[in-house]
Amino acid sequence: MAEQIEAAGVVLVRQGDDGPEVAVVHRPHRSDWSLPKGKLDPGERHEVAAVRETLEETGVSCLLGPSLGHRRYPVNGVAKRVRYWRATVLDAGDHEPDDEIDEIRWLRRKAAKSLLTYDDDHALVDAALALPDTTPTVVLRHAEATKRAAWRESGDPMADLDAQRPLNADGIHQAHSLVEPSRVFTDPSDRAGRVSARDPARLER
Repeated sequence: MAEQIEAAGVVLVRQGDDGPEVAVVHRPHRSDWSLPKGKLDPGERHEVAAVRETLEETGVSCLLGPSLGHRRYPVNGVAKRVRYWRATVLDAGDHEPDDEIDEIRWLRRKAAKSLLTYDDDHALVDAALALPDTTPTVVLRHAEATKRAAWRESGDPMADLDAQRPLNADGIHQAHSLVEPSRVFTDPSDRAGRVSARDPARLER
């Protein structure tokens, strides 16, 4: 039996001149209007996929807000689950029309629901617009670290200090796969600080 297909998407919201607007996208290969979404890459988390797919389909870098739950439906006899979030715009770039998405429209609630092809998307728009803009807070212990015994035997001059014990190769990969944070609070341990190593200016001990 085939495994369940996992995907992620967003209701992307921005503030227009007359109130909140939602991004809807046209998929020419399906001849439908939908919300930004797509399948997970191997090993990818739903949150990461939601942000990546939104950028690929709309040119918008987004910030995920509250979860909107998930929708399930069959695709060629295989169950597909799509997890959704309300999302807001961080940075809006250009998107060149392509075979996957050839048109993007920002619409008020009534117009968006009128254009969207699927009833589930109508309900998602209503749910998203009923929620306020938020900034998600993630509590993360740390990614996978070097084992204490291996660290003590490493010969590193700092090996007697547990706070200097670093992430291992898997942990570094995990840290870099995180959604880019806007602000990070961490303890002084090296393995905790490495999570935000991409932008030390955002790190607060």
